[in-house]
Amino acid sequence: AKAKQLSPARKRAGKLLKSLHLENKDRGTVLHRVLERTKDFDLELARKILWQEYPMQGADPEAEELAELIDLDLELLDGFLSSDLGAELFANPVEAFPEIKFEWLLPGGLFEGSIDRLIRREDGSWLVVDYKSSVTEENFEHYRWQVEMYMAVVAERARNQGEENPVVEGCLVDLFEAKAYPVAVDSGQAVVQLHQDIGNLRGNYTLSEKDLKAGSRGVVAGEHCFHCPYAASCEVGRNFCYDFNK
Repeated sequence: AKAKQLSPARKRAGKLLKSLHLENKDRGTVLHRVLERTKDFDLELARKILWQEYPMQGADPEAEELAELIDLDLELLDGFLSSDLGAELFANPVEAFPEIKFEWLLPGGLFEGSIDRLIRREDGSWLVVDYKSSVTEENFEHYRWQVEMYMAVVAERARNQGEENPVVEGCLVDLFEAKAYPVAVDSGQAVVQLHQDIGNLRGNYTLSEKDLKAGSRGVVAGEHCFHCPYAASCEVGRNFCYDFNK
C-alpha cells in the first residue's frame, strides 16, 4: 500500500511535536482524550482539555510551540465536526455515550474493554466508534477484531435489555484524517465468532514454557489472538497467550 501523503498542517504538527519532545502517538492520545470526555462537543471545552492533557504527556505548558500545536488541533477538530462523519457522531443523536467501560463474562473467560463512543440512532440502531490516530491497510485487520468484539458486547447487552434483533454497526475513525472505516460484520455473527475463537484458543494451546514470542506459543486460534492489544488484559489472554505461571 502507498504511504499516505501528509497535509501541510500535519507536517507542521509533526515539527511542533518534535520541538516539544513529543511523538505522533502522544498527539493521538490527547485528541482521543478530548473526544472521550465530551458528550456534546464544544470547541472551547476542547481547548481547555488540550491545555490540560498535553502537559500530562510531557509538554512544556509555557512553550510557544504548544500554543501553535493546540491551534492546529482545534482547526483539525473543527474540520472534523464540520464533516458528515462529525455531524453523525456529535450533532445531537438520540443518545451518545463517550468512553463506555465494560466487563463481559463468557464461558471462555472475562473480557474487559472500553468503547470510545457509542451512539443510539433515531431508528434505534447502534453505532460503535473506535478512535485511532491512523488507520492504514496494514493495521485495519489488527483493529477490526477489536471493534467486532465491541459490537458483540453491545448486541448482547441490547438483547438482555429486551431488544429482539438489535442492529449494531461499527467503524474505525482516523482522527488525523477525519475519515471513517466501516467494520462490516453482523453483530450476531461477531458473538458467534468470538465464542469460536475462544474455543479454538483453548483447544490449540500447547506451549508449557514462558516464551512469549507469538510464533512459539503453539496457539493457532487466529492471527488476531497474537495481535490483540488487550490480550494481557483479558482472562483468556492472561491464561493462554501470556501464561506466566507455567
